Amino acid sequence: MAKRGINDVVIVGDMGSDPEVRYTPNGDTITTLSVATSESWLDKNTGQKQEKTEWHRVSVFGKLAESIAKYLCKGSRVYVKGSLNYHSWEKAGVKQYGVDIRVRDFGHTVQWLGGKKTEQPQAQAQSATPAGMDDNFDDDIPF
Repeated sequence: MAKRGINDVVIVGDMGSDPEVRYTPNGDTITTLSVATSESWLDKNTGQKQEKTEWHRVSVFGKLAESIAKYLCKGSRVYVKGSLNYHSWEKAGVKQYGVDIRVRDFGHTVQWLGGKKTEQPQAQAQSATPAGMDDNFDDDIPF
């Protein structure tokens, strides 16, 4: 019996550019997003606030890719659930490596959470923050 694993990743961040759309030879839509996530903390030695930003490449496939291309833009805050995909290619004789978050299977999604937008799509209007919870909490957590 083959053992199966789980390859799911969830990020919440801000789009750093407008979606990039391309089409496969079969006519399928692929939309690529650049999403920034940031974390901040207080340096224990200096007491100064530190911040680190990570950039994530997100590849979205199918009908969701078409909706994202229409409704989301640079500055949109998004919730992304997908799977990590490692890949390689050759450029000028040198092997290159990359990783992206793929949104293509059942249970994977991209949801608009706020920020800039052209129109609010009905299917993307849900918030990932549970009712009654403030997502602007204090970064100085005691654990």
